[in-house]
Amino acid sequence: MNDIVQIALLVAIVVGSVLVAAALVFAARSGRAGGSKDDSELKNDGLDPEGAIKAVEASIAEADKVSEDFQKQAASIFKEMDEKYQELLFLYSLIDEKKTDAAKMLDDAVSTARKAAARSRRTAQERDQNAERRQGSEDGETLAVQKHPRYKEIMQLIDSGLSISEAAKKLDMGQGEVKLIVELDRR
Repeated sequence: MNDIVQIALLVAIVVGSVLVAAALVFAARSGRAGGSKDDSELKNDGLDPEGAIKAVEASIAEADKVSEDFQKQAASIFKEMDEKYQELLFLYSLIDEKKTDAAKMLDDAVSTARKAAARSRRTAQERDQNAERRQGSEDGETLAVQKHPRYKEIMQLIDSGLSISEAAKKLDMGQGEVKLIVELDRR
């Protein structure tokens, strides 16, 4: 902002200088073309018309140089502003890319979390169903054991203190069969 104010101030000074110089040139030329004083009278007044014209031309040349410098400086400032603008556009595009990437990552994370929660629910349901099946099969095994025609006899002998091999000999049954019935009953 300060650069713009300085440029405007210098332009105003240059324009003012050019106007003063133009006024002096106009006055000097109009004096020659039929003004009230001629060159000798201007010299007597301490004014040299040729010197005034040269001074005005020098002022105009100086104003042109200053104007040229201002144009160069303004062009440099506009170039720098354009570069900064292009930089900002680039940064905005990077921000948009990052925003898009972040949104995609968030969507992926939410999707993954939902899938994991669904798997967890299914696993819990399967575990519960398996436990129910096991319980049902154990109950069924117990019932099956209790339905064995000699169950009561086997259990009475075991409860009375006989070993599995002794109970099997007494009942004329296989030792493995008696053992299986006793183990299933103890579950």
